[in-house]
Parts: sequence; C-alpha cells; structure tokens
Amino acid sequence: MNSNSHDKSYQVARLVNRKGDLDKRWYVEYYAWNADKSELQRKQLFAPSALKTANAREEWAREVIKEIQEKADAGHTFKPLTVKTAHISAPRFTFAQGIESAIVTKLNSDRNRTVQTYRSFLNIFKDWVNRTDFANTPITEVNEEHIILFLNWLKIEKGIGNTTYNNYLQRLTTAFNILIRQEVLKENPCHAVEILPEESCKNVALNFHQRLTIEKYLLDNNLPLYKFTRFLYFTFLRPSELVQLKIKDFDLKNKQILVPAEISTNRKEEPVTIPKLLLAEIAPMRLDKYDPDDYVFSRNLLPGRHKIYPTYVSEMHRKVLQACGIKQKDVTLYSWRHTGVVNAYKAGIDIKTLQIHIRHQNMEMTNSYLERLGLGLKHELEQREW
Repeated sequence: MNSNSHDKSYQVARLVNRKGDLDKRWYVEYYAWNADKSELQRKQLFAPSALKTANAREEWAREVIKEIQEKADAGHTFKPLTVKTAHISAPRFTFAQGIESAIVTKLNSDRNRTVQTYRSFLNIFKDWVNRTDFANTPITEVNEEHIILFLNWLKIEKGIGNTTYNNYLQRLTTAFNILIRQEVLKENPCHAVEILPEESCKNVALNFHQRLTIEKYLLDNNLPLYKFTRFLYFTFLRPSELVQLKIKDFDLKNKQILVPAEISTNRKEEPVTIPKLLLAEIAPMRLDKYDPDDYVFSRNLLPGRHKIYPTYVSEMHRKVLQACGIKQKDVTLYSWRHTGVVNAYKAGIDIKTLQIHIRHQNMEMTNSYLERLGLGLKHELEQREW
C-alpha cells in the first residue's frame, strides 16, 4: 500500500506481462478505492494491441504506472481514473511482412518440433512470394485467390499431396489468425479456401525391388543420402530426430545413440541400439574427427555446424525417387523407417524388442503401428498353426 495519507485509495500499480507471452494481452493492474462499496477495486489498463514487442509494452507500462503514481501522490481519488495513451495504429504490413511477423510470433511460443515445422513453412512461403508480384501487396488486400495460388504452386513445384496441401493451408490459417488477434486484419482469407479430401493415413514400406533400386542409385550417385537412409532403416529414428543428432549423442563404444529429450518426439531421453550393420556404415564417417557439438548430418548431409531440416532431406529423396522412376506417392523418406521395422519383424525380432527400439510407450502403440504395416498380432495369428 502507498505510505501517503491517501494510501487507502490506492494500491501500487504493476505490469502483468503474461509470462512474456506476446500473443496474450499485457496490462497494468492496480487497486483504487471505491467509495460506494467502501473497498479497494481492481482496475486494469490493457496495452495497445499495436505494441508487438516486449520492450514497447514495457515502455508503455512504465509511462502508465508513472502517471498513476503521480496522481496517487497528489491525492487523486481515482473516480473515475483515465490514463491517456497515444493512439497507435496497427502496423501496415505487406503480404510477405505480415506472414513472417505472424510466424515469428508463433515461433516465440511453441515447442521445438512445432518451431521446426513453422520455420520450414516460412522458408517455403518466402521462396514463393519472392518469385511473384505479391511480395509488396498489402496484407489487408490478400484474399483467397492469393492463398490458392500459393497452394497450387506447392502442388506443381513440390509435388505435394492433399494431406500436405491441407497442412499448409492450416499453417497459413494460423498465421492470419495471429494477425487478427493483433488487430492487423479483420478477416481470415483462408476460411474461404476449401480443404481437399485426404486418403486415410497409412504407413508404406518399400518393397524389395524399390529398395534395391533406390539403394543402387544412392550408392552410385549420393552416398551421404545413402548413409542417412541407413540410419532410418536400422535405428527407426524419425527424420526430424535424425537431423538434430550431434556427434556427442553417439556412444560407439557401447553401440548406442542417446536421443535427447528435446529432440525426441515423445519428449523423453532414450538410448537406441546401433546394430552391427549400421556400425559398419558409421566407421568410415570418422565421427571422432569432428567437434562434439557438430551435427551428424549438416549441409550436404555431412557432419558440420549448420542445422538442416527434414524437408531439406525429403526434397533430395523425392528427386531420387523421380530418377528411379518410383511414382508411388505414399513412398517417402519416412518409408525407410517403416521398411526397417517390417524387415526386422520378418527377421524374427519379437514385438517387445521392437517396442523398445521404436521407443513406443506401450505395446498397444507398437501393435497398432505394425498392423498399419500389415503386420502384428493379427498377422501372427493368420500365419501360425496350433
């Protein structure tokens, strides 16, 4: 409470910064005396929505708190209290600036895996918008036609399917929703764009011919990508995890990789066994020659400091599939992981061991995964006699 004679009428103002979350409204909170109710009553002054950074909001709060304090020191009764703040209009973004601003806001609040997804999306969007005449189009003039042009470009240039199309539409929708919350826009142009029908999700492993064809091509033309697929095949790691592994995560003496919790999909630190065939592939890489903080797969899929993203590798792999004449759309980089699981199962590795190696939390998850691959308990029952 204020120590002056009027301390009954005022309690010190403070900034509520919502734990630094810029997506939430920050405000100055204080308590002023309500003579009618004979009690202190909470009051809130919200920061202008046009203030996008923490520094801007904190500066605004300092001015507001200073004015409230001055009034309290002068014996002001706060009936009614009005604190005048300069009107700040919403920023005028171009299409490119608006989407980048929204995605950066998203990146500041989301967990690691989502950060990767949206960074990749932003890079692809910037690539597209810089090829068009829309980079400097005011964000307020963007409509559904712009959105459809971007998504159709993805289908033509990147060869994406309906599921990925819908995923990109959702990311754009999220970006525009952020701009609406920030009062940059009033409407979301993505809401007028239709979602495309999707096939039911299924896991697809490579058949024997596809596997041999791709492996031969990679051995002749792209050895680093061949190494990358070996890791997926033998460790059952996900591409998003593999691109984040560092030299220090490898314990070759004990034949294991320690997957850190911050990069693991299930958010747990867990070891992965390195099978002997993969050890033979790792030996020529001479990982001991690199800094422990280097990524195992960096630029050009060689060890180094530069972090890459799964889409970088997926695009390389997509071009290999084209070169090999494999047009099956559900065959992807991820198929190497599925293929490894299928072949390990067929080699007689029991489901409990597979569960541990896949890093599933329980047996039900593993059996469901195997069933989507056409394997599992049902397959065992169909193949056995008793």
